[in-house]
Amino acid sequence: MTQLEINLIVACGALLLAWLGIGVYVVISRAIYDVRLRAVHVAARIVEQRARRAPGDGANLDVRRIVRHLPPATVMHVAADTATPPKLAEALSRHVVERHGERIASLAAAQSSEGEKWRRVAALRVLAQAKPDVALPLLRNALECGDAVVVGAAVAILGSMRSEHAAAALVDALRRDLFPRSRVAAQLEDFALDVPHLVLVLVRDDEASVRYWGAKLLARYPKLPSLASDLAPLVCDPVPDVRTAALDALAAVGGAIAADAAVRLLADPVAFVRVHAARALQRSESPAVAAEVARLLPDDTWWVRSAAKRTLEAMGPVATSEVVRYLDSEDAFARNGAAEILQNTGVVDVLVQRAAAAPGDASVVRVLERVLNAGGRRFAEATLARTGASAAPALRAIVAGGARA
Repeated sequence: MTQLEINLIVACGALLLAWLGIGVYVVISRAIYDVRLRAVHVAARIVEQRARRAPGDGANLDVRRIVRHLPPATVMHVAADTATPPKLAEALSRHVVERHGERIASLAAAQSSEGEKWRRVAALRVLAQAKPDVALPLLRNALECGDAVVVGAAVAILGSMRSEHAAAALVDALRRDLFPRSRVAAQLEDFALDVPHLVLVLVRDDEASVRYWGAKLLARYPKLPSLASDLAPLVCDPVPDVRTAALDALAAVGGAIAADAAVRLLADPVAFVRVHAARALQRSESPAVAAEVARLLPDDTWWVRSAAKRTLEAMGPVATSEVVRYLDSEDAFARNGAAEILQNTGVVDVLVQRAAAAPGDASVVRVLERVLNAGGRRFAEATLARTGASAAPALRAIVAGGARA
């Protein structure tokens, strides 16, 4: 056997031993972790049982007794896990902060490397659950760090806190675009406290995107006394998205200001603004408003026409007379839309029944003929197919009279 072969055998043996050593280390480490985690789960069950029987500090004492010998990192990991029940997470957080508060605060403040940023996130969450006042300035600093993971975690943690200071930090983050504004707005939308006075700052911002989210968030507070007057200026905003957001928020408020704003925007040059304006008027009971919405039936954009039809249908009998006017419109879309509305609101079926009951009533027959002609031949044939035998003769005569295709 040559020296080279001996060296190769020794090298292979060393690699095998190293591999076995690593495997044993992994197995033992996993076993230790599982034992520790099982202990924490036992604590969770005890806390939950004690909380159901007698809510109070006794549950925290149980936690201390069970997890006191576990490594702080394990306790902090479970406390920071969003899957951990809130009561247990708070108890564990208080326990680990009491024993290792300085270390956790140091981790939460550290400009962590790529591999350690999750420890920073965990520390921030634990501090927020145990000592919110200590966590707030650290969370504000985290918002400024530029790391998307840490900033996103800070936003989520702030959103879970019951503090106006936390809400103010989120509003500031949204205004300064420290994280995607939609994600920050989602936290403010679900925030535990009502903070309209903080959100109002956003609608007065110079940046359109900030005003947009401000208007969207204010829709959460329809009972705010000044809401209509605060949003009214945004209806004339130069940016279409802001106009629609303000309109949607005003629709949640209702009232004369909201209706006037929506009617005004029915003539907006941007199609999707007209869509929102039409939808905002669905609860109106004014024939004058119905007349304004009906003006959109011949609109060039099908999306606008569809919104107008749905709104007129929602308004019901209030809109019927205005819809009938468009049965003879020069615009085919308007004629067809008017016929569809009258069908969906039950007017066509009523006319059919009247025509069958009184075939000699020329006024009813004339209106029904206008509806069927406006809807087209297929519309007329579908109406004929779904009517009873008693109504069929009158309808056949009208259909045979030449409903337009």
